[in-house]
Amino acid sequence: MIQPSKILKLETEIASATSVDQPWRTTLFEALATGVQVQIPVSKPHDLFAAAMPFEGRLLVQGNLGDYAFSNLQQLDVTILGNVGYAAGQSMHSGVLQVNGDVGDFFATNASGGIAVVNGNVANDLAAGIRDGAVLISGNVGHRAGRAMRGGVIVIAGDCGEQLGYRAAIGTIYVSGKVSSLFSAMVERRMREPDRLRLSLVLAQCKTAASVKDFRVFKAEPR
Repeated sequence: MIQPSKILKLETEIASATSVDQPWRTTLFEALATGVQVQIPVSKPHDLFAAAMPFEGRLLVQGNLGDYAFSNLQQLDVTILGNVGYAAGQSMHSGVLQVNGDVGDFFATNASGGIAVVNGNVANDLAAGIRDGAVLISGNVGHRAGRAMRGGVIVIAGDCGEQLGYRAAIGTIYVSGKVSSLFSAMVERRMREPDRLRLSLVLAQCKTAASVKDFRVFKAEPR
């Protein structure tokens, strides 16, 4: 079933989307309140796109975005059809952020909740400092994924760069592909039933076809 949608052309008004009194925020809030999916075509990348915007609803962004896109995300269910830059989804609290493209460094860094999904590749320092929530990457990731993580779960369907779990204190990382190297405190463990259940729940939430049996589990165990 095709979801009803409303198209808003706001690209001329969102070069810096942080001020609470900008007219586009009222327009967007009113559109989201109708309960339909709101589509926003973007003609050129913008930094700070929709940062700190505590609205409910479903938002579809068509085009590439710059740095800090949807930082401090709350409640919104966002899909981006394009690439995003540095620190997208930084400090997200809740909601869903799905990127159908590639992502720069520090995606979902310091997240405290919500679900962050990338149907593409991610650069370095994925989910650095994550405290809670779930992050799923369908492609490959760069170095230091899970850097200084303090909770939450990271699922990587592709390959990982060096120092997986760099300085992680608490957390679980599932990987399907190759791991170039582990940080000293990250340990591969046998996949037990609680691990399978947790992974299957994340995969179901993220609506991915990946299979639990293809993954290995790594856990932070600081000495």
